[in-house]
Formats: sequence, C-alpha cells, structure tokens
Amino acid sequence: MPRKGGEALIDKRRHTEVLRAAVALDGRRVVDVGCGAGDLAAWLARQGARVLGLDAQLAAVRRARAGGAAVAVAHAAALPLAHASVDVAVIFNSLHHFPDPTAALTEARRVLAPAGTLYVAEPLAHGPYFRFMQPVDDETPERARALAALVDAERLGLTAVAVRDYAHDVVVHDLESAIRGWLAVDPARAARVEFVRDELARRLAAEAVVTADGHALEQPMRSWLLRPA
Repeated sequence: MPRKGGEALIDKRRHTEVLRAAVALDGRRVVDVGCGAGDLAAWLARQGARVLGLDAQLAAVRRARAGGAAVAVAHAAALPLAHASVDVAVIFNSLHHFPDPTAALTEARRVLAPAGTLYVAEPLAHGPYFRFMQPVDDETPERARALAALVDAERLGLTAVAVRDYAHDVVVHDLESAIRGWLAVDPARAARVEFVRDELARRLAAEAVVTADGHALEQPMRSWLLRPA
C-alpha cells in the first residue's frame, strides 16, 4: 500500500513475519519482556516456544492470563529468572516504555544462555501513525533513549548481528476507536485527548490511507538481533 501522497513503501512486513524470519522458536525457552496483554506471548507459544511473558503492569498481566498466556508480574530491570536460563529474550515495542532501557538490556543479557538471542523491535519517532498520535503522547525522548541504549549494546556484552528497518500499518476504524484503544492502555490520557480531539481528527484525515478495513497509518520500525558477546 502506498503512503498518502503516493510515495512507495519500503519493506512492509507484519511484526510476526519479521520475528519469525529472525529467530528460531520451536522448542526454545523464550521470555517476552514487557508482554502487555499477552498477544505476542500467545503467538510465540503457537510457534512451539516454551514462553513466559513478563510485565510490570498488573492490569496487563490479568488480561494476558485471561487470554490463556503464561505471564507474571515483573520489572524489566529485575527479571525473576536464573542466569543463562533462556534461549530467546524478546523485547517488542516496549523498550522505550521502560524507565531504564540500559538496565533492561543488561538484565536480558544476564538471563540469556551463551548461545542465546535477544530480539528487540522498536517504533521509530516518525511516520504517519507517530504523527497522528503525537498530540496525545509524544514519545520522541523515550524512543531516542531506547535507540541510544541499543547503539551502546556492545558495552553491555551484546553484539548486534542484524539490524532491520521495516514498516507496518496500524489500522483504526475511525477516530473514536483509536481513542478507545489509547484510553484502554492509559486512562490518564483522557483529559489530553479531549483537549486535542479536533487536531487528532485533522491529522487522521491528513495522514491515513482509507482502506476497506478502515484508516491505515504506517509506522516505521527497527528490529535488532543481538547475541551475547
């Protein structure tokens, strides 16, 4: 699908397609750090992984458990796992949410087996979906801090063996459904949403490509495949 304005997309992929191509999962011990409501953890289990999801938010853990995922409450900087006890650590779309991305990467390094793999995917601070949501939650500093920690991964004992940029579409039915999704994640956004509602409507019209499924907004991503040095 082209960007609005006709510019061709480069390397449009599903998140799971990129992850599956990068990491062997069947039979592996996998921890999903910052698992949220457990959708990715459930997908990892369907690929044959022995997966544990971890998240610091009790509400997210409860939703994940209700969906059948094996999850527990834990902070990314203090994983309840033994040294060198997992084959794969996944930090998907969450490193920039952690208070200390460097501490999270250090802890992921600790729990990885010597031949283990750390897979990290992060949204970049540009693109149509980022610009659409920016009035509600401008994550530019947080995303920059996460990228800086990844650039410095060698110092933490991690070697980047592959870095890949790709894009995916976030599809929302309309403005109200997008707002409901944001508030489900963080109800404290409600006051800000009401203050910028007209601007959000303007940005949705300007940034989205209308499809049969709704309004598609491209989000550029970057993925890293790292191994213990």
